[in-house]
Amino acid sequence: MTTLLSPRGRLTPRSTRRPNKRFTRMELLSPRKLSVDLDLEKVAPAPSLMREAETDKTLSLIESARGLLVGCNINLPGIVVVGSQNAGKSALLEALSGIRFPRGDGLVTRCPITVFLEVDETISQPMVTVASDPEFTSDDRVDVKLGDERPAIDAAMNAAANGQDFSDTVVYVRVVRSAGPTFCITDLPGITSISSAASARGDRSGDIEAQTIALTRRWCESPGVIIVCVLQALDDFHNSQALRVALEADPMGSRTLGVVTKVDLLPTTGEFASKMNAERPTDIKLPGHGLLAVCGKPPSSSGALAERSLFATHPQLACLRPDQWGMETLAQRLVAIQRRIVSQDLSRVTDEVGHHFEDVRRSICEMPPRTVSNEQKQRLLSQAIGASSIEFYELCMAMDTCYTREMHVAARTQEKCEAFSAQVEARVPDFLSDELRDEIADQLGESTGVYLNNFIHGNVFRRLVKQHFERPLAEESEALVTGVVEIVKHVLKAILHKSLGSAAISHERLADKLTASAHSLVDEEMKAALRATAEIVCAEMRSPFTQDALYGTTMAIFERFVFGDASSSAESNGLFPASFLEAASVDCKADRADVHPAATNAANVRKLQTSLHIYKQILLRRTSDMIPMLVRERLLFSLQDRLAPDMLLDHSLLAAHLYEEPQHVTDSRVEAERLEQKLKLALEKLTLARDSLKAH
Repeated sequence: MTTLLSPRGRLTPRSTRRPNKRFTRMELLSPRKLSVDLDLEKVAPAPSLMREAETDKTLSLIESARGLLVGCNINLPGIVVVGSQNAGKSALLEALSGIRFPRGDGLVTRCPITVFLEVDETISQPMVTVASDPEFTSDDRVDVKLGDERPAIDAAMNAAANGQDFSDTVVYVRVVRSAGPTFCITDLPGITSISSAASARGDRSGDIEAQTIALTRRWCESPGVIIVCVLQALDDFHNSQALRVALEADPMGSRTLGVVTKVDLLPTTGEFASKMNAERPTDIKLPGHGLLAVCGKPPSSSGALAERSLFATHPQLACLRPDQWGMETLAQRLVAIQRRIVSQDLSRVTDEVGHHFEDVRRSICEMPPRTVSNEQKQRLLSQAIGASSIEFYELCMAMDTCYTREMHVAARTQEKCEAFSAQVEARVPDFLSDELRDEIADQLGESTGVYLNNFIHGNVFRRLVKQHFERPLAEESEALVTGVVEIVKHVLKAILHKSLGSAAISHERLADKLTASAHSLVDEEMKAALRATAEIVCAEMRSPFTQDALYGTTMAIFERFVFGDASSSAESNGLFPASFLEAASVDCKADRADVHPAATNAANVRKLQTSLHIYKQILLRRTSDMIPMLVRERLLFSLQDRLAPDMLLDHSLLAAHLYEEPQHVTDSRVEAERLEQKLKLALEKLTLARDSLKAH
């Protein structure tokens, strides 16, 4: 029985016998009727056909994954058609794909058009889908029968160009038929110096040429892309701008195939064959795939017959080798190149998609958790507040050193305390100076019956202490409190946002409310600290007092020195300035000798100066410990004790701020999850394609 093997292996009767004929894949896919004797009981595909079928399956999986990976900056093997304006790119693509592209004068292809050629053996009618997205799910998607697609493509290009001469926005076209090669091919706007808007006026624009060259270069630079450079037969195509751009991106020519079109317009004589073979010294060599001449007719029965007739009869074309011409040869060449690139790059691309998939999954895990039930909300609040309280305690105790400098509460507070002591000391005058001596003398002259041993309890002493100590102590104490408060508020805000983690982004009102609640506690402790420091300053000013032995000891050393006790000279060294001791010695000795009444007043002034000087050291030492200690207690440790319990008292109010996540967070989550699903599906397809390729 004689049968026919159709393009997809269907068996049909035929009377003609052609035994022992071995067919190439493209012959099997060709519409020409090929007959062969087959025993229906013993039909088995040849190993080469099995390998081709597996390769077709691999390419089909890659094409189905391609649309899923658009926008992911991952390059899959594909084909891009480049050339100058009116070089015949669209006509070539029509011949390869069977679809009809818009025609006209000037720059007709105004944006990249990516065509997916797919095979579905179950369909009876070839279909074409035109859309603005590679997934073909947009609202502007148009489904038409093959042959009716030109208006839809034209409308999609107009929308993408949006009134401009050209755009880099891609229009996607999917062609599904029951048989044929499987690949992805992109037609780019031709390189031109005349915009379509200005062509009627003859105006020239340098911008449009630079833009079309830049677009061509950008597509050619993608690794794994097969560059089909379309050249006009009548041109000196070895000087083609498009060919130069292609070879800049592919210097070895391993991805570049030159296709010479419009050969039917060649004159009967010329050196076309020499240019095709790059025999001239100035000709560009394409060692990888060379040049291929085509008539641009579809590989149908009539088209193939007309093309064969042209190359057999035309004087300049008849001398070309069979592998240098023909649409069928071009299709075979493209499939072979794509197979090679796929076998080289598929593992790398699959690994790249896998890494990207893991990155997206990780980003989703780092997104704010969804809070649905009240229990989840309470748990989130308790964890955030508890973690903040513990972390604040560790910072106060200098147990955590992993933060930046401004987060070190203990160290920054210590700096404020040291600054407090230094500022108070700088603002309290030197009571031993001559400037203060006259003021002390004036005030002492207003009092009577003042004795040295009673200085610290006398009105003059208290008045001078209050006059010179109260304001510096009060103001610097307040500055210390407010400085520590500023540090604490900054740290609390940072650790609360940190403890909420990514939830702080989605629940901004909750983060702000928690921060405001913590700051409210800080304000309460600040008020308490200000009251306490004010009470200390008031007590110091109301009733000067000390039991510090330094006071009595130092006064005794002073008296022994001024009255000539030689043993006290060494003791007084460093306690008083030498000039003051000498002047005080003269005044006190004159007072003892009863030389003049004024001498008594002078001696008393010296003694009061000494008393105030010693008390200043005692008071500064006492307040430098007491006030900072109180501030630390209130604003660090008392606050830490209150932080978690007091904030959790309002947990129901705080939980009310855990509304549904903001729209921008929801949109980000949906987009990430959608991308995760696309990458997962693409990874599955690429993994299957890689495993299939390795197996065969």
